[in-house]
Amino acid sequence: MSDMNLALQTFSHEVDELLTEMEEALLALEETPNDSERINSIFRAMHTIKGSSGLFGFDDIVAFTHEAETILDQVRNGECMIDAELISVLLECKDHTARLIQHFLANENELLPESIHQQSRLIIAELNRKSPKTSLSKNLPVAQKVALQIVAIIGLSALILKKTLYAMAWTRCLLFVICQLLAVWLKS
Repeated sequence: MSDMNLALQTFSHEVDELLTEMEEALLALEETPNDSERINSIFRAMHTIKGSSGLFGFDDIVAFTHEAETILDQVRNGECMIDAELISVLLECKDHTARLIQHFLANENELLPESIHQQSRLIIAELNRKSPKTSLSKNLPVAQKVALQIVAIIGLSALILKKTLYAMAWTRCLLFVICQLLAVWLKS
């Protein structure tokens, strides 16, 4: 058995254990949603799987587990509440992570099929709906994103050039006018 095969076998065994622990902890959270030890263990499981997957170049697993890790970090920090819906999505994450790993272990040099990519995107979208930190700009049309960047640049420039009450008032006024113009433009 080559060193790589031995390493992959160890990886597979470790991931199986982590996913089993994750499932047990998630099911226990249904009864005690504020159990910080269980929340931390679920986070560590995703974090460890992400790191180990990266060592083998399983970038699709890294990208997917990063999303789950992010929402779990928000739960750990009290920015997001764990509830039955989030537990359900995290159980989906656990199952999908297992599918991703099985695919790459069975098909080392084969690209991930589009159907599995699509599943990843759907689950990530579910996670993002639960996240309080989904960026405002992710949901804005391109015109609004550009306008916000322009407003930020103008405002920062005015404050850098003159840190006076007049410059700050002028900036606030300009921001208000631009926002009003954007609102009118977007409604039309």
